[in-house]
Amino acid sequence: VIMKMVTAALWLAPPGVASLIAGNLAGSCDPSGLVAALGLFIFNILLGLTLQSVVLALTYLGLTRKNPITFITGMSEALITAFGTDSSSAALPVTIRCCEQNNGCSKDVCMFVAPLGATVNMNGTALYEASTVIFLAQVNGVSLGLSGTIVVAFTATLAAVGAATIPSAGLVTMIMVLEAVDMQEYISDIAYILAIDWFLDRFRTTVNVLGDGIGCGIVDHFYKESQKEAGFQDLDEGSGTPRRRAGSKLQMDDTVPPQVHSTLGDSDDELEPNKLHMEM
Repeated sequence: VIMKMVTAALWLAPPGVASLIAGNLAGSCDPSGLVAALGLFIFNILLGLTLQSVVLALTYLGLTRKNPITFITGMSEALITAFGTDSSSAALPVTIRCCEQNNGCSKDVCMFVAPLGATVNMNGTALYEASTVIFLAQVNGVSLGLSGTIVVAFTATLAAVGAATIPSAGLVTMIMVLEAVDMQEYISDIAYILAIDWFLDRFRTTVNVLGDGIGCGIVDHFYKESQKEAGFQDLDEGSGTPRRRAGSKLQMDDTVPPQVHSTLGDSDDELEPNKLHMEM
């Protein structure tokens, strides 16, 4: 029964969304101007996500001194999966595989950073929510001011961290951002965004996954640097297998402390009396 109800809701969703959009457009004083504003809104979101991707690449370059284009190329399969599935969780296995196999990141780092990033790293969603609230404020003639804009940016960041890793989850948490700046009476205007959210959500999910991969690359860089400073090296890089010290100070045969070696060395002499004692 529940599956039939869900199926019916899915079938009714497209005409329902179309009715909401048509009603808002019909009630608008300038429908053509609203459509033009939506076009500028789409351009603004795509431009912001592009700039954010450039910032991520420059951050990777500045912290690791490595070519970000090579790293992003290695992440191409994960980015395509994120764009197609519109979900960071669905692209998570591909993200881990691309970071580990294509970019040479340690398996330990990938298994920790990538799932954590898929949960809390919603940089594209944060940008989208803040831009959407500012857009709705401008459409309705609400002046946010400097303080209101700061509140929107801060609240959108927190709301994006708590957003689920499913398609269009940002529309739900966007209500929190609207309420933070006393714009709850304009919650119904989110219907303007529903018609284009499926398109923009794919781009911001792609940026989210790119941020997860960049995070893995940066953490892996500092992880390997710390291993080198400590004198450790990976036996099989990226496989997560045990590690040993490099050099002659600690070899594989020297993992046992010297006092244990001396005890083992005298074991033949000490076991003989014990053996005789047991026989007696």
